[in-house]
Amino acid sequence: MMAIMTGRGAVICKDWRVADAVDESAGQMAWRQQRVWSLTADALKARLTTARLSALVLTIAGAVLATVAGQVGPGGPAVGKWLAAVAAMAVGVAPFTLRGASSKAVQKWSRARAASEAVKAEIYTYMAGVGHYRGPDRDTQLGDRVHSLTQEVTDLLRYTRPISADTWKPGPIHDVSTYVEHRVSRQSQWYGDKARALERRRRIVQGVGLALSIIVVVLGAVSLKAGVGRATAWVPTTATVAAAVAAYAAWARYEYQLNAYLRTADALDWAVTRREQLKPTDAAADDDFVAECERIISDENKDWVTEWARPESGS
Repeated sequence: MMAIMTGRGAVICKDWRVADAVDESAGQMAWRQQRVWSLTADALKARLTTARLSALVLTIAGAVLATVAGQVGPGGPAVGKWLAAVAAMAVGVAPFTLRGASSKAVQKWSRARAASEAVKAEIYTYMAGVGHYRGPDRDTQLGDRVHSLTQEVTDLLRYTRPISADTWKPGPIHDVSTYVEHRVSRQSQWYGDKARALERRRRIVQGVGLALSIIVVVLGAVSLKAGVGRATAWVPTTATVAAAVAAYAAWARYEYQLNAYLRTADALDWAVTRREQLKPTDAAADDDFVAECERIISDENKDWVTEWARPESGS
C-alpha cells in the first residue's frame, strides 16, 4: 500500500499492483510518496527548531526583564512588579517549549527523513536503470522496495503533509550520464550551498557570543572600578544570555553540519572524477558507481541523524 496525500491532507492508499489502473507510472507514484515524507520531515524539523528558538528567546527575555525590573526606580514600583511577573512567566514557560525538541521529537523527524531519503535513492537508481532495475520487472521492484521502506514509518502517518500538484520532480534521468548531471552534480552543489549558508550562520552566532562575553567583562570592570551598582546587576544577565546562545549553537550543530556537507560534496565529486578517469563501459561498473553515490548520500544522512540523537541535540 502507498499513502498519497490529497489537498485536504487525507491519506489515500493505493496498491502498487493497480498502478496501471491510474494515470501514473510507478516512478511518478514513488516520487509522490517521497515528497510526502520529505515535506513531513521538514515540518517535524521545523517544530524542533521552533521549540529551541522559543526557549532561547524566552530565556533571554526572562533574564533581561528580571534585571530591568530590579533597576526600576522608586517612582515605578508597579512597573517593576509587572516586569518581574513577565520575567518569571518567561523563565517558567521556557522548559515547556523544549518538550517540542525532546528525544522523541528528534526520533520522529529522523525516521521521516530517513524514509524520504531511502525512497529517493531507490527512485534515482530506478531512473538510471541500473542494479536491480535493469529487468522488465523494474516497476514491480520499485513498488515493492518503496512499500517495504514506508511500512517502517506507518506510525507517523498522522504527521504526513499534503503535496501540491505542481510539486518538484527529478530531472530527465534515463541513464548514468544524466544521473550524474541531475543527481550527483546537483546534490554536490546543494551540499556546497548549504555549507556556505551554515558558515555565515555560524559566524553570526559566534560573533553574538563573543560580543556578549566582552560585555560581561566590560560591565564587571566598570562595576569594580566605579562602584556602579546598576552595571553590576547586568553581569549575570549578560552571562546568562551568552550561555543560552552558546547552548543553542551547540544544539544546532553548525560545525558538524558544515564539515559533513563539505565532506559529502567532496566524496561525490571524487566519485565522478574517478569514473571519468577510468571511463568504464560495462554494466557492473555503472551499477557500482550509482550504488556508491547513493551510499555516500545515505551515509551523510545517517551520520547526521545519529549526531542529532545524542543528548546534546535536545533530548
